[in-house]
Amino acid sequence: MNKKNVYKLAIGLFAVAIVFILLKFKNSELEPASYQLKERKGALAETAEYIKTRAIAANLKMSIQENPEDIKSMLALGGLYIQEARITGNHLYYDMAAMQQVNNTLNKDANNFEALTYKALIYLSQHHFADGLAIAEKAKNINPYNAFIYGLLIDAN
Repeated sequence: MNKKNVYKLAIGLFAVAIVFILLKFKNSELEPASYQLKERKGALAETAEYIKTRAIAANLKMSIQENPEDIKSMLALGGLYIQEARITGNHLYYDMAAMQQVNNTLNKDANNFEALTYKALIYLSQHHFADGLAIAEKAKNINPYNAFIYGLLIDAN
């Protein structure tokens, strides 16, 4: 086999591999359909607050399952995930879980003030300050009389 044919074969195999990778990536689930509370470890697992948190999370998930348009429950679950990230320090997992609930809400109501503040808060906790600032500005335009949004704007700046 001469060099020209080897190069053609290598490029062909490379192209086939790329197609398979893209198909697998497209068909794979990028995000779980639903996030669950992770079990806490040590003393954090033994608190009355954690027992109450688990019950609230279960009720919110049930409400969302029964009524997928229940924005109030979606936002409450998103807020619970944000709080759980702060308690456990597992920001990677709970930020994604909260963002899923926030994005589900924003898909139903793109101008939901509370969802926008949560989204800005999540971005800021990840140090994505430009993204957090843009979202916080959008929220401020919806409700310029809310003090919390100005705290987010200060943090973003």
